[in-house]
Amino acid sequence: MNVCPLRLLLLASLAFVPAVRAELHVRAEGRVIQDSNVFLQDEAAPLADGQTVRTAPAGADDQEFVATIGLNAKRVAPPGAAFSGEIDYAAEWHRFARFTDESHLDHRVALAAKWSSGDWLADAKAAVLHVDGSDESPIYNEQGGQPAMAGDPVRSRRAQTLTTGSASLLWQPSSVWRARAAASVLQQDFHTLHDPVFGCANYVDRGQALGGVEFGRELRSDLTGWLAFRAGRQWQEHLFDVPLSLTNTIVRPLLGLEGKLHPTLRLSAFAGPDYRRFTSDRLAGVPARRTLPFVEIASAWTPRPADRVSLNYRQQLWIGSSGRSAYREIKADLAWMHRFAAFEFTTKGSVLSGNFAGYSAALRDDRVWTLGVCAARTLAGFRGELGLTREWSQTFVPETCGRAYHRWLTTAAISRQW
Repeated sequence: MNVCPLRLLLLASLAFVPAVRAELHVRAEGRVIQDSNVFLQDEAAPLADGQTVRTAPAGADDQEFVATIGLNAKRVAPPGAAFSGEIDYAAEWHRFARFTDESHLDHRVALAAKWSSGDWLADAKAAVLHVDGSDESPIYNEQGGQPAMAGDPVRSRRAQTLTTGSASLLWQPSSVWRARAAASVLQQDFHTLHDPVFGCANYVDRGQALGGVEFGRELRSDLTGWLAFRAGRQWQEHLFDVPLSLTNTIVRPLLGLEGKLHPTLRLSAFAGPDYRRFTSDRLAGVPARRTLPFVEIASAWTPRPADRVSLNYRQQLWIGSSGRSAYREIKADLAWMHRFAAFEFTTKGSVLSGNFAGYSAALRDDRVWTLGVCAARTLAGFRGELGLTREWSQTFVPETCGRAYHRWLTTAAISRQW
């Protein structure tokens, strides 16, 4: 099991703490989750010939118990200091009462650093999530195979390592003009076994790396317009050594806007054409070149000190974790948090859409909807939370009933930070 990125970040964390005067915090949390549909299957299906284990049962409810212990270290820097940094590590134990094979231990490490000198500002972030979970994928027998969008809640419990990172270097030679170099990377390594049995949710490694330059001009105070050029590559490993994948190169010229549209409204938005070129391993029927729209928006509105509204939207072409596929992804989420005198109330909703038409041998067109509410209160240093989430999916292709599901999550948690 390859955990080199995790080890590197842990070593960097150990090296960071004694080198500077740091502010240390420890946190602990306990959480109980009642899940009405652990495997995201609404209807039972017959077993395949000779199949006896690892079938994803329909309507399987269970209690999940989560215990978290975390450590956060920040560099205590005097005003005007050139460098600031932060390290965060958390271990999360997830235990299921009935379906013990779904239990897993998650390690989360995150690093963040900023450096400034004169007209220059550098910013870097890195994170690793290592899931020590089952190396066997569930088996889905219903027509359509896996639940919508590969059943991410189930997939996230499988053994894997997810590494992400981003870095930027900003140069501001004047009060009006600026230039920025930026890069990002995402690598998802699944440590699960591949099984050719019908309905097995086999996962393949995938990733993306992008880099580019951006030129900006201040339009008004705290608002900058950008002209950006980004290029990179997406990769997808082969399944069962069959040379089929949707690995591709990316070229994106974009227009962007960053800053405050209003003292209460902050926005980051980039949009433009997305040019793709696929390798010779592409699926039959997929053209070598495609052009699609790319949109990425993040906004936050604080109409009053007690209220915060956030809206995020992304539209892109992304590659599937099941191999030999890609899909046009649309992801949007909206959240509102209000602080009362004694507690906080949060309501949120999201939709994830994936259309595989033209990028997969199997017809798939999915939506996953989520609505949730949460109430939290802090008393004597302890924070308590109660939450309720409704999640359901739709599939718009006939004869794929295994992809549609309904799910309720009820959550109670208590946490403390020292």
